[in-house]
Amino acid sequence: MSETLLAQVTYFPKQSEKPTSLKGDNVLKTLSGIQIEDAAIQYRVTELKPTSPLLPAPEVDGATARHIKFLPENTTKVQTSESNPSGLFGAPVTEICFATLKSEEHRTTWEVGVLSKMFKGLPECPGVLSCAWGRAEEDSMTYMLAIGWASYEAHQEATKPEKAQQALAFIRTMLDVDQKHASLNQVEL
Repeated sequence: MSETLLAQVTYFPKQSEKPTSLKGDNVLKTLSGIQIEDAAIQYRVTELKPTSPLLPAPEVDGATARHIKFLPENTTKVQTSESNPSGLFGAPVTEICFATLKSEEHRTTWEVGVLSKMFKGLPECPGVLSCAWGRAEEDSMTYMLAIGWASYEAHQEATKPEKAQQALAFIRTMLDVDQKHASLNQVEL
C-alpha cells in the first residue's frame, strides 16, 4: 500500500441478504460480509480517500462504526490489484481486531514493544496474506488490526503454539481486545 487509507469499519445486526453500499465522491469501495463467529452480525468496510470527512454511523440499532487511518509504514505483505487497490480487505478471511488501551501508560509498550515486533514477524506466519494497523480517528486509545488470512483454519493454527498464547495473554494485560473474523466481498456501487 503506497498511500494512506481511511476506512470506516462498521458492524451491526444483520439486516437483509443484500448488503448496502455507501456512495459518494470520497468512497473508493465498499466490502461486506458476515461474521464467522456469529452469522447474525454483518460487517461493512468502506474504503475512503484519506482526506475524506468522517461518515456518520449507519442508522441501525446496535451499529458500531469506527474510522481507521492505515498508514503505509504500518502495512506489510499487501498485494494490490485494480479491483483491490488497498490490498487490505480482499483476503478470503479478514481478522478484524479492535484493541483499546486500558490506560495511556501502556501506549509506548504497545506501539514500540509489541505492535512493531508483531507486524515484523506476522508476515512470515503461514496463511497470512496481508496485515495492517491503524488508530481510530474517533478515539486515540483504540487501534484496529486488519489481518488477511488464507482461511479461518490458518488463523486458528497460528494461535495454537504456546508462544502465541503467551503473547496474546500479555497483550490482554494492556488492552481490551475485540477480535472477530469475516469473509468480505466487494459490494457494487
